[in-house]
Amino acid sequence: MAQELMRSPAKLLSAGAWRGSVISVDHPQESVLGSGRRSGAGRFLRRPTVLPTLCILVALLIGSPTLTYRFGRDQAMFAYVGDQWRAGHMPYRDSWDNKPPATYALAALAIATFGHSQLSSRVADLVLTLCIVACIFGLTRAMAGPLAACVAAIGYSLAYYLHFDYWHTAQAEVATSLFGLLALIAAWKWMEASPRHLTAVVAGACVGLAALFKLTGALFLPLVVAMIIWGRKGRGVWRDVVAPSMMAVAGFVLPIAVAVAYFAAHGALLHMWDVVVRFNMNYAGQRIESTSLQVLASALAQVGAGMALVVPPALVGLLGVCLNMGRTGKSVILAWFGVSFLMVFLQHRFFWYHWLAVLPALSVLAGIGVATIVSRIARRSNRRGTTCVWIALAMTVAGVMILYVPSAIATSYTNAVRFWMGRISAREFEASFTGVDRYNYAEAAAAAAYLREHTSPSQTIAVWGFEPAIQFLARRRAPSRFVATHPLYDRHLPYKQQEWRRGFLSDCAAAPPAYFVTIDTGGTRTEAPVELATWPDVRQFVEERYTLEGRIGQFRLYSRRE
Repeated sequence: MAQELMRSPAKLLSAGAWRGSVISVDHPQESVLGSGRRSGAGRFLRRPTVLPTLCILVALLIGSPTLTYRFGRDQAMFAYVGDQWRAGHMPYRDSWDNKPPATYALAALAIATFGHSQLSSRVADLVLTLCIVACIFGLTRAMAGPLAACVAAIGYSLAYYLHFDYWHTAQAEVATSLFGLLALIAAWKWMEASPRHLTAVVAGACVGLAALFKLTGALFLPLVVAMIIWGRKGRGVWRDVVAPSMMAVAGFVLPIAVAVAYFAAHGALLHMWDVVVRFNMNYAGQRIESTSLQVLASALAQVGAGMALVVPPALVGLLGVCLNMGRTGKSVILAWFGVSFLMVFLQHRFFWYHWLAVLPALSVLAGIGVATIVSRIARRSNRRGTTCVWIALAMTVAGVMILYVPSAIATSYTNAVRFWMGRISAREFEASFTGVDRYNYAEAAAAAAYLREHTSPSQTIAVWGFEPAIQFLARRRAPSRFVATHPLYDRHLPYKQQEWRRGFLSDCAAAPPAYFVTIDTGGTRTEAPVELATWPDVRQFVEERYTLEGRIGQFRLYSRRE
């Protein structure tokens, strides 16, 4: 049964219209793209594996240049914690970061499979994206036919790679989206004619895995339970509602219970609770400069402009769903969109990569919107008119890409393509990876290379700032669990800040690192000043034990006095 559920996206590709969810004007089995009224080409496209394979190949083509992406701060943090986990150092207890554990488990698996490099995280991200594309195709085909499925799947690829740069890709939201989609697929499997309780368990387990990547992934559970209730077959409340709902909840608890047991067995459960739950709740509850409504309005405007490729057709698709879709299908897709939006809103920060949670639902709506327009026109025109519709659609997409993409992603995707083709050097390429608060990958990589050359593998390196790429690239451990020290000074992270800073200095005093790296940004950091002059206790520790050896970009390298 488990193998069957893992193959369910492929089954959905060839399935007929899912009951109660078909847009009446589209007639998925007679869609323009898959009608087959033309000789061999139509019959070829109707083969169940052809269209999804084409969509995956398009995504692979679009996503391949991102394999050259360098680290942002978050990606370096995930890689460091995952790599240390492989070496026996537990997350939270030995390496501090605030994501749930599955993020680091994925990083550890990627490093074990593809090696200790930045490529490992990018390959893992590309694989997850291809899986998401396949799932989106299957779900959309079941709801609105092959045309909508192709537009949704390809639209997701374009929106992800052309609207989210190196800083915002390879984030935890990608894996959360994938397991949320798998949970929806399993819930739809249960809604078919012969539901099995194991399907409900798998749906709940997928939600549990989504939550282990991002806590907000747990919001998929009420949607899965609602789908079970909406799909009841009239066999009784126990068999249709209570038992499968309990199975879904049990499936949700299962992976979380395994993670809890594992961290408890390794003496890190209380640390995980303190960081993942208490710290994150404190962080989400912190006041920000503007009211929530002002920030939300600004974020929505940013989404409208930032994802121009999918937002306009998604609005059409939303109208089509409300007017033409059956009651059950309408409830599912609107609830899915609402849950995805709530996942962003509850974080109270609206960082750009947070909107990755909404992108799958937005892409499906965009596919439905395009399919609705094309199908309505095609049914009222001849083949020449249909051809004109396709030409106009292609020109519109090309126009949006030409006008929007170059200015939006010139420093990431465009340069990745140029580097992929050998048009720019590695030095020029790495110099383009800059970001928030004067982040500069090239400077961090140069500092890491110097430190690796001047230290032995058994020595440690302390960095006062949020620059985990230095330790990962240098292959040197931090002397404290705070590889990135931003929770010790960031004004947005007050939880246990003074206590943790004392613990950091105590760890450094007990086992002094070979080098202590500080950052001189000229007071330009927005989160909090990170210069030593701002933190007397840290400055005193460094001045008493270390000597300034040199400077690489914004990094000051202090070596320990013998």
